[in-house]
Amino acid sequence: MDEVPSLIVGALLPAAWEIVTFLRHRRFDPVSALNLVALGMGIALAVTGGSARFILVKESFVTGAIGTAFLLSLLGPRPAHFYLGRQFVTGNVQERVDRYNAGWDISPKMRTVLRTTTSVWGVVMLLELALRIVLVFRLTTEQMLAAGPIVFYLTTGALVLWTIRYVRRHRPEIQAAIRAKS
Repeated sequence: MDEVPSLIVGALLPAAWEIVTFLRHRRFDPVSALNLVALGMGIALAVTGGSARFILVKESFVTGAIGTAFLLSLLGPRPAHFYLGRQFVTGNVQERVDRYNAGWDISPKMRTVLRTTTSVWGVVMLLELALRIVLVFRLTTEQMLAAGPIVFYLTTGALVLWTIRYVRRHRPEIQAAIRAKS
């Protein structure tokens, strides 16, 4: 099979998985929605004559778009990691959500930590975008298909590990501030 049709077929399985997950949980997930849009763009590009390299570059734009969204969220009242952290920490249990929201209002350290993690994720994701674009034009399609996921998972894994360590280091101070105000 040629490169472009292979890339289309390869995009169909993750797209189907994203759709099935949405239908099962009936919950909007911004990352999954962005991934679906990127997969759809890749398929549309391939069908309309996009090259294999252009399709591979498209995958990098998902990470770049997320990184850009993270950095832009710093201009708003609450950064992206406030919402992501709340989802992970509270599990949507209302009592925990209320406590998490109050923590934002009470603890300057919590605000600093969440703004810092949002900044780091945004910058690193944009750097990953730049690296993947360089790799797309330096490697063969086969090499990039192997290297792309490695770059993505190593970058994401490093970010997750860094975030866990960073947040754990500052959690006692945040919790103390919340207890003192409660």
